[in-house]
Amino acid sequence: MTDHDTTPHHDERSCKDLLEWLSDYIDGDLKEELYEKIKNHASHCKPCVAFIQTLQKTAELIQTKPGIDVPPEAMAELTVSLQQCKNEMKKA
Repeated sequence: MTDHDTTPHHDERSCKDLLEWLSDYIDGDLKEELYEKIKNHASHCKPCVAFIQTLQKTAELIQTKPGIDVPPEAMAELTVSLQQCKNEMKKA
């Protein structure tokens, strides 16, 4: 079972596209059309919302705490978690 919306308007290809555009989306560097496409998709896709929120929080933490060394165990755990989210989105 998937958390993706199965209504006809849901475009699962958008999940994969989102991965390609996510960094620019978080940084606010996307053209308005792509920004709106991602925002619209995320309004119907729980896994994408979770992935975006995780990436946004990570970016915020990095920006507010520059120069802090992340313990290798924490970095490994974060990397595994993000990779699992990415793999789940690719399955969509």
